[in-house]
Amino acid sequence: MSVARVRALGGWRRDSDGEEANYGKGLLATTLYTEIKKIKYPGLDLSHLYVADPAAEAA
Repeated sequence: MSVARVRALGGWRRDSDGEEANYGKGLLATTLYTEIKKIKYPGLDLSHLYVADPAAEAA
C-alpha cells in the first residue's frame, strides 16, 4: 500500500513529512474502501459483536 493511501486512510495530510497528526483531504472514499477490503485477520471471530435483527427473528 502506498504512503499516500496509508495517510489518506488515517486522515493525514498528503504533503506532511511524517507528521500524520495534521489532518487533510485526499483520495476518494471508493479508493480507500478498496484498500480497507485488503486487510485480513485470519482466525479473528467478531461474531459476538453482531446484534440479531429482531424483525428477522420474529418472521
